[in-house]
Amino acid sequence: FYSNDFIDSFTAGWIFMLIISAMPSIWFILTTYYKRVSALFFDHRIRVFTSIILFELVSYYISFNNPGLISSIMSLIWWIIFAFLILVDSKFENHEG
Repeated sequence: FYSNDFIDSFTAGWIFMLIISAMPSIWFILTTYYKRVSALFFDHRIRVFTSIILFELVSYYISFNNPGLISSIMSLIWWIIFAFLILVDSKFENHEG
């Protein structure tokens, strides 16, 4: 009963506001990825950044459509990439910014 009222109350304005409010978060996530990838793979930063974003989008698609073992494997691979980006030291000795 209540779920129908909740779904019926969503209008185009609410959906637009949800998308607009999510944009700063997505922007900061992408810029953080790019900054970290640039510190680790300066020569190939565009390719590595694009590959990470494409892998993340594909893993989300697979996870939503095929929950189970494949989803778990994609999640494990993402956690390995995430740990690598956090734990590996960059080659730069003088950090600016």
